[in-house]
Amino acid sequence: MIVGAENPGSTFIGMGRQARAVLLSPFLRQSLSMLVSINKREDLQGLVNLMAQGTLESKIDKVFSFKQAREAMEYLVAGRVRGKVVLVP
Repeated sequence: MIVGAENPGSTFIGMGRQARAVLLSPFLRQSLSMLVSINKREDLQGLVNLMAQGTLESKIDKVFSFKQAREAMEYLVAGRVRGKVVLVP
């Protein structure tokens, strides 16, 4: 997983690192590929409706402050997470 933003002013519109990963993939043990999601308004509205009805819930496992980012990553790496881990200011 490649996380983070491109450098400001990048000509690849946020896809530069992903493109480099695909180009490097044949030379690595890992298989790297890109996934681009196209969200449709109707699909997102369907999710909103399910959440409003209580049919779909987002499980928040634990909330950390930005200052606790290291602890949050350690928590993720330990494999104890049973939902979303949220960082807040």
